Amino acid sequence: MLTTIVVVVAAVLALAALALPGQGGIQSGAVGVACLAGILAAVDAARAGRYAWACGLIVLAALLNPVMPVAPARGSALVLVGISLAIIAGWKFVLYRTIPSQSIAQVLHPPR
Repeated sequence: MLTTIVVVVAAVLALAALALPGQGGIQSGAVGVACLAGILAAVDAARAGRYAWACGLIVLAALLNPVMPVAPARGSALVLVGISLAIIAGWKFVLYRTIPSQSIAQVLHPPR
């Protein structure tokens, strides 16, 4: 739940940074919150036993770190934030997707 909240806050800050191009603080906040969302998603992935996802999300968080950003230009940083939020949303879909239940006929007479 916390990861979802942080992803939504990062998306709102990224959209605000696009709407208000003169405010550099909003862009820095969007990058920082997206980094936090990547870390939280990596923790969720590790708890679920999906270590490949966890490694990928840690790399994503390292790219978005606010201390030494990889993409210092405004446009490329916001593109990176958008891509990272899409990746995190994909992870949330993989984590919480429902597995279809079997019908009684499939349980009684399984396909061979």
